[in-house]
Amino acid sequence: MRQVTGNIWNFWELPEAAIVIPTNIGWKANGSNVMGAGLAKDAAKRFPDLTQRYGALCRLHGLKTPVLFFEDLRLVLFPTKPLNLDAPHMSWQGSSDIRRVEQSLQELVSLQTVMNRQVYIPLVGCGNGRLRESAVLPLMEKYLQSDSFVLVRQ
Repeated sequence: MRQVTGNIWNFWELPEAAIVIPTNIGWKANGSNVMGAGLAKDAAKRFPDLTQRYGALCRLHGLKTPVLFFEDLRLVLFPTKPLNLDAPHMSWQGSSDIRRVEQSLQELVSLQTVMNRQVYIPLVGCGNGRLRESAVLPLMEKYLQSDSFVLVRQ
């Protein structure tokens, strides 16, 4: 994994790139996912149908919602916050779970071979997910060993 500094959306402009959007697993009554902060909010603003598309997949997969690649948008939705079973629409308020982050990293590595793209990724779970970089970075370094992965720091 290489590291760069910058705005992750600038890398999205590269045609061979995909960017990782940390997310929660959940849905509102209308079926859409709450993407109200951070990169998820940015993605929802750029792609208005994304919350509905992702929410439908979260509802379908539930607790087992995997890392998902939206090829038409070149976005990788990367669950860091688990599903709140009692209130799926409130999942976004929870903290990221380090076990969920590790599982998503493993899934991302498998998915990258299918995507065959340069994948730009932030420090997942460390912003609104409230995880510490000291917990997440070693896992990212462990799993994202290929130069196909680029950690983007702001």
